[in-house]
Amino acid sequence: MEKRLQAVFLMAVFFCLVCCSNSETFFLPVEEETSDRGGMVLVRSFGRNVTLGTENEKAPPDVHPAMKVTFDYDFSISSHEVTRSEYYSEVVSGRAPDGWMKDMTPDSGNYPISQVTFFDAVLYANAKSKGDRLDAVYTYDEVVLDGDGNCSGLGNIAFHPEVNGYRLPTEAEWTIVARSHWNPEKCWNLERSGNSLHEVCTERNAGEGSAICDMAGNVMEWVNDWKGAFTDGEVSNFVGANDGGTMGERVLKGGSFHNAASSMRIYSRGDVYTVTSSTKATHVGFRLAYGAIPAPTWLSGGTPVAKSTYSLQAKAQTVQEKMGTRHVKLVFRDITSKKLAYVDYGAIPLAVVEIKDTLEAYHPELSPDGKWVAFCTGIEGVSGQSSVYVRRLDAAGSDLARLDVESAAIPRWKVLDNGDTVIVYVTSAANNRDTAVFKAASTWQVKFSRGRFGIPEKLFDGTYHGGISEDNSLAVTGARLFRVRKAGGSPSDSVQEETWYNGEQVCNVSLSKDGTDRSLFLDFGGKTGRDFTSANYGVHGMLLVSDKAGNLVQGIPAPRGYTFDHTEWAADNSGFVVTSLMNSEGSHSKISLLDTSDSSFVNLLGGDDLWHPSLWARPEPKAVAESELDLDSACVYLTSYAGSRARIMKVKMDLFWKYREMAEAVAIGSSRSFSGFDPRSFSSLFAINLSYSSQNLTSTEYFVRNYIVPLMPKLKMIVLSLDFDRWDTDGRDFQKYFSAIPGYQYDKNHGFWADGVPPEMAQIAENSPALDSSEAFLYSFHRGLYFSTTTGWGEDTPSMEGSIDWYKKSKKKFEYNLGLLKTVLDIAKEKGVVVVGVVFPQSPRYREKGAWGRYGLDESSADEIKDIVIGLYSEFPNFIVVDLHENGLHDFEYGDFANEDHLNLVGATKATWLIENHWKTLLH
Repeated sequence: MEKRLQAVFLMAVFFCLVCCSNSETFFLPVEEETSDRGGMVLVRSFGRNVTLGTENEKAPPDVHPAMKVTFDYDFSISSHEVTRSEYYSEVVSGRAPDGWMKDMTPDSGNYPISQVTFFDAVLYANAKSKGDRLDAVYTYDEVVLDGDGNCSGLGNIAFHPEVNGYRLPTEAEWTIVARSHWNPEKCWNLERSGNSLHEVCTERNAGEGSAICDMAGNVMEWVNDWKGAFTDGEVSNFVGANDGGTMGERVLKGGSFHNAASSMRIYSRGDVYTVTSSTKATHVGFRLAYGAIPAPTWLSGGTPVAKSTYSLQAKAQTVQEKMGTRHVKLVFRDITSKKLAYVDYGAIPLAVVEIKDTLEAYHPELSPDGKWVAFCTGIEGVSGQSSVYVRRLDAAGSDLARLDVESAAIPRWKVLDNGDTVIVYVTSAANNRDTAVFKAASTWQVKFSRGRFGIPEKLFDGTYHGGISEDNSLAVTGARLFRVRKAGGSPSDSVQEETWYNGEQVCNVSLSKDGTDRSLFLDFGGKTGRDFTSANYGVHGMLLVSDKAGNLVQGIPAPRGYTFDHTEWAADNSGFVVTSLMNSEGSHSKISLLDTSDSSFVNLLGGDDLWHPSLWARPEPKAVAESELDLDSACVYLTSYAGSRARIMKVKMDLFWKYREMAEAVAIGSSRSFSGFDPRSFSSLFAINLSYSSQNLTSTEYFVRNYIVPLMPKLKMIVLSLDFDRWDTDGRDFQKYFSAIPGYQYDKNHGFWADGVPPEMAQIAENSPALDSSEAFLYSFHRGLYFSTTTGWGEDTPSMEGSIDWYKKSKKKFEYNLGLLKTVLDIAKEKGVVVVGVVFPQSPRYREKGAWGRYGLDESSADEIKDIVIGLYSEFPNFIVVDLHENGLHDFEYGDFANEDHLNLVGATKATWLIENHWKTLLH
């Protein structure tokens, strides 16, 4: 074995690298040795640090702020990207799942593997660990393969940093290595590569003495991290965000043969479009790392955490079948992260979403419509001031409202006979053993509507936070004593106040919402409960249920090795209870659903310490429940591991079915029209926006031919994005993104409803598997405009992903796209629909690079293409072209852009106004 290869040569080239790279701070290269793992280099990172992100104000928000990461360990990393031959050897090794990469053939070259998902990289790493008789770093309980044999999903995947095995490098590991091997000018970049892959290590970024190659260029590389916000502090042993947010975003590093050298940034964290675990592309591959990571640090919303590890222990289908509806949500408090978190069992993908906030939040309860969560800052049985808040159930916890009273605790939602939605609360959640103290506090209710509280109304003395019956005849509480308030149906009826359960200590009293007025509670191994159940149990070892007269009717023991805590009736469903389960170490390590009809448990979630669960469920709408359509296929435009294109289009299809009968205009096309046309700003016609990121003319023609023109009876205008620089692709991979999605196949099998659309279609779409509400909001703003939150066309040197001279070299793909455009125009012409082709503006900085736009073309080629397209008017008088780009000489300003080639909300309003003016001119 070679002795330590001191990085002396790196010091020699270091000053050159600083000059030619775009790193911003002084960095002393790490020492490297030959690893005892074949093909790897041992990186002596212990005691070293690296900066992730940048302070460049024009850089994207996801790389701010710059964050210092320190290392308390060494690790090994592959000297090059995994090659096709190396990858194939594990595919056929028998150590990987059946069917994985089923169509892959042997490859004798040393080209890097590409067109692989994050999950594919995980399977490869695990197979390699198994081959070397090592423990697997990743665990999972389900493998989902797409039609090509790629892994598009791994159920309940978990990363175990403490394991010595093969894995993907963390972003910090990748970056500390890349800092010593980063020279975008001397790599397989767009200018040098011919826009294609090259064999590994045929172009070295840092001189011939380096064992590590291709950190810049060739293929972008998967790293292990979930993508999340950085912090401006120092973090040790950083392993990424604790989740990928509602979209499940991952990190890619390094740039590829698609990228111009000037646009490669060592701090960049993604690709052109949203990157998720199921993303795959011809320019995306990976390399491996090896070694355990001690005391890892995750970030949650930019805050360091000792990771709150969640384990989804029940599939959505299991929970939905148990509850008899697809509309089920769970919310709880995570003691480790000190945040509320939730699971939407009707959302795809199934994930735990933490609400980003710093408020103390206890006793959450979901609103009757499932869109809001109420919570308080106090805890049952603890005296002191408390506040009640309500916020939307989304990752941001938006529209936070505080009840402006001196003290309020333990909120419970209730719908009154007049239809008003109120929150019942108490002024104190303290121990209720002392009658005088108990009576000194009181129970109130307050109307909540449209995100605002009304005027609080006192109900009665005493803190009955366990619930009030629908007819107000029964109120219960239990924070030491099981106290009950009984009243008649009218104000003149007498009121009785009683103490149930023989005065023994109880807690977690909860009144059912199904009209039976049963109460569930926990005791402390008291005599009454033991006598009733004939069981010798301890504190919280038995869930007890009483009828509306206080008689015990049921006792259900906790699962072996656990005790109950934080028990609550689940929604309005008769007989279901949601509970935390506490292990022998005192941690609330599970949340479980209990069916009192047969005493069976379904474990919903595992974690470190999970408190105060609340489960909401809503029955299926009558029209959906009674529909003869197959609800497992009809309008199911989303699957568990769908990529970003399908996720966006799920929202757009919901909009389509909702508005198809009234919409008079529709925008269709790529992300440029997605972010550039605002339906609400178009006043002449009722419009919707059905564009999605990376849509091409192949998919545009598909939606125009099968959905938009034949099924929108009032349609008068189509706004079509003309992305001339993207006409170097034929877009025939469209079917890869949509062919496996049931809803599109179901529509096709029914002739795209040419014989009539079922009247319940819109309701079925609305109630089909959906995205988390916070992600859906981004895609559905103003009936389909992308809700961009950034400003400016980015850095002085804009990103460029395509060749300037592709049109001059070959016009074959241009002619293919031109043919598709003619097909769209012909379909629209037949129905008397006007098509407004819009060239959306891009950064004027592309002119400085001699490029027309992000994906290449030179100005003369773009002018030639534009003239050809405008000339189609002679054949299609229903077609006009609106050029808002004007070869970069447009009037759009820096503040109108979201990035290099997309407008923001301000720019979209301006663009829509200009489009409408052309429409009005055409009418006249």
